[in-house]
Amino acid sequence: MKQPPCDRDCFNCKFPDCIYDGMEYADYVEQSERDKALTETPKRKKLAAQQRVYREANREKVAAQRRA
Repeated sequence: MKQPPCDRDCFNCKFPDCIYDGMEYADYVEQSERDKALTETPKRKKLAAQQRVYREANREKVAAQRRA
């Protein structure tokens, strides 16, 4: 007999062991945010801020380089 599908309510699961092994879009978004937070360091934040300031100050130059 085929088992009913998982309802993703892990705290009230009707199965003795988890049968769901997939990920949905919300799971991927959460994972991406968590990975970004874990890998961000003050040095990387400072570098990103410097790059953002440079790109804003040299918008035309950056656009020309991308076109080429």
